Parts: sequence; structure tokens; C-alpha cells
Amino acid sequence: MAAKRSLFFIFLCLIFFSDSFFGEIVYAQEQLVPALSQPEIPLILQAIIRGPDVATQQKNVIFDASLSVNPFADEALKYFWDFGDGVTAQGEEVVHLYKNAGTYAVHLRVRDKEGNEQVSTKEIFVYREFLLLVTDDGAQEERVKNLVAFAKERGIFIQVIAHFEPVSDFVVEEILIKKMSEALDDFTKADRIVFWTRSSLGLTLLSQFKPSFLEAGIDLTSHDIVFVSDGFLPLLVNIALGPYRALRPHSIILTRSEGLWTFVDSPTLDIFLSNLAQRAIPYRIVAEHISRVTFWNFPSHILNFMIHRGIPSNSLQLLLMIPVIVTFVAFMKQIVGVTTFGVYTPSIVTLSFIALDISYGLIILIILLVIGTLIRLFLRRYRLLYIPRIAILLTFASITIVGILFLGALFDISDLVSISIFPMLIMSTLVEKFVSIQTGTGFKSALVLISETIVVSILCYYLVEWDFLKILMLSHPELILVFLVINVILGRWTGLRIFEYVRFREVIRHAEE
Repeated sequence: MAAKRSLFFIFLCLIFFSDSFFGEIVYAQEQLVPALSQPEIPLILQAIIRGPDVATQQKNVIFDASLSVNPFADEALKYFWDFGDGVTAQGEEVVHLYKNAGTYAVHLRVRDKEGNEQVSTKEIFVYREFLLLVTDDGAQEERVKNLVAFAKERGIFIQVIAHFEPVSDFVVEEILIKKMSEALDDFTKADRIVFWTRSSLGLTLLSQFKPSFLEAGIDLTSHDIVFVSDGFLPLLVNIALGPYRALRPHSIILTRSEGLWTFVDSPTLDIFLSNLAQRAIPYRIVAEHISRVTFWNFPSHILNFMIHRGIPSNSLQLLLMIPVIVTFVAFMKQIVGVTTFGVYTPSIVTLSFIALDISYGLIILIILLVIGTLIRLFLRRYRLLYIPRIAILLTFASITIVGILFLGALFDISDLVSISIFPMLIMSTLVEKFVSIQTGTGFKSALVLISETIVVSILCYYLVEWDFLKILMLSHPELILVFLVINVILGRWTGLRIFEYVRFREVIRHAEE
């Protein structure tokens, strides 16, 4: 046996040293072959233009040709410029001023000492006005492109800050705020600003971005901000008062999307408003005097004051939606007869769907419930106590969430990576309730109960995502009192539930006979 081990050891040593020896030979050959077989590639004369793609009329623009390739390093190249507006110049670096807006083709011609020449062309758009557009509506992506082309024909450059993928408002808000933070210089240069977003998201972005404006020293007092929405404009006026008081722009105009082309085509605010009136396009102007404090709208002014002080309007909107959610759940339980995990659980699942978006929220919730059920079946054989068993379940739920985030990062699913982790952790607590019901009444009963809970949560989600309702609650928070009255009426309900009429239809029919 010892002899066999010795022979095996000697065999391994021979393989190792032979591999190292031949590897060094191959490496040496690879180092020699390029040096012997690859000839030097001669340099070719190339003209390369460095300069901006867009520029402002009546302002100097710098063009640079220092990156041009010179095959004769011992002698400088000669540079000849044609700026496309009838003006020419010579030199490696030149400065030019365009008097009129438009698209120009800049030509650079370089010449070496042998008389060889190369020509390069670069297109530059010179604008008379800079317009900044913040948008998130994926359905309007093609219209945004048409608007940019329409503005370019009129000498106006539109810088677009956009996110067109369909995700929840919370995710879109985080993405757009990040993009707006990276484009603070554009807000400084912009002559006019447009927000074209779903519901009241654009106004929320304005409120959220106030600290960044102050930190960057951006003054919007001379800017006209146009907010485009398909929502009910009179309700949006109340919401817009908060951003107006916080930022103090020259004006905030609320209008429809068809008014954007009129806005681009109007040189001044007065002409824009006049054109809107002539074309019967509805609009509202936000001003300080349009709303007086009364007993009925006092909560609206309190809400605007909080927004003015920096409290995020999306957080306030979510809080205002909680009475809507719990009232709907109470209606489904008391009138319809749906059985759920109480009132809190479907409400918190609905809020998680709002934060994660319904598609991601449902997928994550189903995965967590399946993992929880499988872990429960696995642990059943070990006869563990209840609390440690639930702790193990929640541990695996956390590992599952980490795995979901890993898959999002692995496959570069930006929407999945950017979603908040806390709603997912909140949904993982539903696993505990699901497993507890399975232990007490069996899998079938637990499945029926969780299914009805999820159905009610989905219905709540689509109710609170109704744009009109979101705008209504944010503009008139005093409507919370209406939901208090509704719950008092539900609390005094003594009749049969709808499902009970279906369940006891035979008994009711015989009683009537």
C-alpha cells in the first residue's frame, strides 16, 4: 500500500512540473509571437470634433479638435472650421456664437504636412429657449417624442426626465427624485418647467424636491411651472397650493395634455393662457388668494401647511387612504359576508400592494405563503414548540426575500431591486397567521381564509388607486368624517349578509312558503 502511495505521489509531481514547464514554454511563445508576427499599424489621419450637442443662441460655443489623429507627430496639423451658418475659422480650438436658433452641421477639415485631408461633421442644435419636462406616464412616451420634435422645429430644446416603466407611484417617485437630483443644473438653466405625470404625482415631486432646490440655491420665483394631468382640475388646485407656497414660482398652471403643444408654441404666459381660452382647453391658475380659510376647508389648509413644511404629500395621501381601506374592509365583512384575517391584515396587505405595485406584491406574497407552508410541513416531524417554530418560519421568509432581491439584481430587474424592503417584511408577517390557521383548522380552511383576504386586498388596492379618489382625499381631507359616519351605519347593521342570503336561500324560500 505504501509503495502504491509513493508511486501515486511521484506521478502527481511529474504532472505538476511537466505542466508548469510546458506552461512556461507556451507563455514564452505567446510573448514572442506578437512581437515577431504583428507589424505596427500605421497611424491614419483623422478629424475628431469635440463640442456640445446643444447650445444656446447668442452664447459662445467652444469646439475642440485636439483629439484628431496626426500621423506626423513632428509637425502640427492645420484645422479649418465651417460652423454651418456661413462663418469659418482656423485653429485647434475655436469659439463661435450662433445668432439664430436651428440645427447646424459643423465641419472640421484637417490637413497634414503631406497635403492629405480628412473631414468630420458634427450636428449641433442651437435653441432660443430651454424647457424641462418631467414625466412618468408610459402611455404617453410616443407623444413625448412628438412634443420634443415639435419644439425643436420652433427652436426650443426640451430636456426630458422620464421613467416610463409601469410601477407603483412610490417607486416612480423615488426614481424621478433621483433623476431630478442628478439634473439640478437643468433646473437652473430651464426657462420653463413642465410636469406631465399620473394623478397628482408631479405636485408631490415638487413638494419632495424643495430641500434640494434650497440646497442648490435654485430660485423658481421667475419660472412658470405647468402641471399636466387628466384629473379633476378644481380638486388639483387645492393640492397645488402646498407646492406653490413652498417654492413660490411665478405661476403654476394646471391644464390638460393637449395644452402642452399650445404651451410650447406660446412665447409668453399671457399668450399661452389666451390660446388655451380660444381653443377651449380647461386650465386653472394657482394663486394665494384663490382659497380662503373657512370652517369646511380648514383641514385642507392644515394639510397644505404640512406639505409647505416639508412633510411628503405621498405619506399624507397614504394616511388619508387608511380610513377608505378599513371602511371598505368593514363593508365587505358586514354587508357582503367575506371572511378575512380581521380588518388590520387586509388593510396592511393593501398598503404593501400600493408600495410594491400589485404585480410584484402578489408574486412576493404567494411565494412567501408557499415557502411558509412547505417549512411548516417540514418542521411538523420535529415536534417543536410554537414560538420557536414561528421564528424559524419568519427566518426562512427573510431568506426568501433576500433571494428575491438577489434574482432582481442577477437579472438586472431595476424595478424589483428598487422596491422598498419594508412592505415585503410586513407581508412576511402574514405567513405567521396563515400557518397558525393551518395548525388550528387545517390547510383547506386556511386556504379559503387567505384567498378571501387577498381578494379583498386586491379590491381595496384598485379602489385606493383610483386617481379621482386619491385627488379627492388629498384636496379635501375633511372627507374622513364621512367614513366615520359610514362605519357608524355599518356598526348598526342587523340584517343578513349577502353571502348568507346565498347560503340559506333554501331556508329562506321554505320560510316564505
